[in-house]
Amino acid sequence: MSTPKKKLDRLIDLLIPAGVPFFDLKKERLWVLMILAGAMFSALFVILDFIIIVGPASLLCASVTLASPLYLWLFKSSYRGASKILMHLHVLAILFVITLLYTEQGYAWTFLIPV
Repeated sequence: MSTPKKKLDRLIDLLIPAGVPFFDLKKERLWVLMILAGAMFSALFVILDFIIIVGPASLLCASVTLASPLYLWLFKSSYRGASKILMHLHVLAILFVITLLYTEQGYAWTFLIPV
């Protein structure tokens, strides 16, 4: 019987580009897992936010879910650095905009915490 962990491992292995050095394999598998987890978490946030009220935060998080296939495609196409940089900049931009929208005075400190 196949467990969910084995299915997830198979999915991650499919998304790893060919020719990744053995010593980088664990790091690259973790990156794919982070993209998948980010897409699922942002999709869950969008669903919950649509139940409560539609706000700008839900639309911004929807962009992470919609952009995740692009990041996975870039990663699979051996543009691993571009995938990582774009994903990090995307998430930082969303954090910055959400912070600007929902706080008035302390937005700079809140934005600098993840940086």
